[in-house]
Amino acid sequence: MQNTSVSQQQDRLWTVDYVLNLLVGHFLFASYTALFTIVPLFVIHQGGETWHIGIVIGSFGVSGLLIRPFGGRWVYTLGRRRSRLWDLRFSASRQFCISLRLMCG
Repeated sequence: MQNTSVSQQQDRLWTVDYVLNLLVGHFLFASYTALFTIVPLFVIHQGGETWHIGIVIGSFGVSGLLIRPFGGRWVYTLGRRRSRLWDLRFSASRQFCISLRLMCG
């Protein structure tokens, strides 16, 4: 006879890791979609024309394609922990600059 408790545990689809991956994928997609609906309005508000919207949105995709090989190499050479720390520093400094810009006008 087979041990059914081990077999059932290995066959489970809805594990904690799977649910967390679903949530991360959902929020990543939601933020990306929200960005693509807000940025065109911002470009028009700043006085841009409709073709400027295509340039701005296209630059998001191109920059994502160009940075991926470098990002993978940095993670490989620096290690996961150090690359996360550099990402945290970069994100914090970017948020600080954006906040400073919003406060100062």
